[in-house]
Amino acid sequence: MRGQNPSLYQGSMALGFFLLAVFVSESCLKGVSLSHEPPTATAASAVPPALFKTLTFGQWITGIDWMWVQNLTDPALSRVHKGEHPTVYFRFMTAAELDPAFFYLYYAGANLLAIVRDDGLGARDLLTRAEDFRRNVLPGMPSEFREKHWGRSWQVPLMLAYVHLFELNDIRSAAASFIQASEIRGAPVYLTSLAHRFEKPGGEYEVGLRLLNFMISSERDPVAKERLESKRQSLFIGQFLFHLRAAFGRYLQDEPSYRATVRPAYAEMLRYWERFLKSTRSPDCDPLGGKLSLDSAGRVVTSTPHQAVFGLE
Repeated sequence: MRGQNPSLYQGSMALGFFLLAVFVSESCLKGVSLSHEPPTATAASAVPPALFKTLTFGQWITGIDWMWVQNLTDPALSRVHKGEHPTVYFRFMTAAELDPAFFYLYYAGANLLAIVRDDGLGARDLLTRAEDFRRNVLPGMPSEFREKHWGRSWQVPLMLAYVHLFELNDIRSAAASFIQASEIRGAPVYLTSLAHRFEKPGGEYEVGLRLLNFMISSERDPVAKERLESKRQSLFIGQFLFHLRAAFGRYLQDEPSYRATVRPAYAEMLRYWERFLKSTRSPDCDPLGGKLSLDSAGRVVTSTPHQAVFGLE
């Protein structure tokens, strides 16, 4: 190398070192390569953040960018089984730990996990980490950074609400996330009215029924439409029971003898139930004709078959 231009020599050395770093990193990380990704992976296949920094020879920011490109261009489309995660999930979680301020890592990553790979639990984990950053770290960062990189931060709890509702069948958790999103500056106006509906007693049932009505009106497949209609009927019965149980509970609290008893016997609860029906002139059946009664725990139930919908009875 003697006699060569020193700057050219240094540049060649730097390039050679970079290529060596890429080779070593790719060789060490090939066990979790995205191009030949198995349908599912385990936590053991993840690269710990400290090791990732070592394998990228300190160029971990560039490494995260490359990992991000790999994840978004990953050709794997297999849908994982419930409780399992694809390799990209562990890559996203590693990247989020290394660069927690990367907004689109959370938003686009959750979309890929939930919609493409059917990993609702993984999307929830990633967005929960994003919410922790948004609430606890972001407020202390410069306003310029917040506006430039997190100006649409309401999209994080909104996406989390979607995951809870459609992927995890949990409308109560979805309601909390919808309300969180509505309180963030710049959030769409419709989120405010949606949050008000959720905040009313039984609001989850109202929103759930509205959503099912919309889905039914948009569905063209007769079999799928029938399933949605069955869900709507179940949710309607659940809504009826929710309000009836609340009314019976208020009636009991107005009864001095009930308040004076630590745990009324079942026979006594039946007498309260009969008096409640008589005083409120309520029928002993639900709107679909099912027989209303009290179970062994003193809870109002019906003989009409129904299932839990959106996590609601």
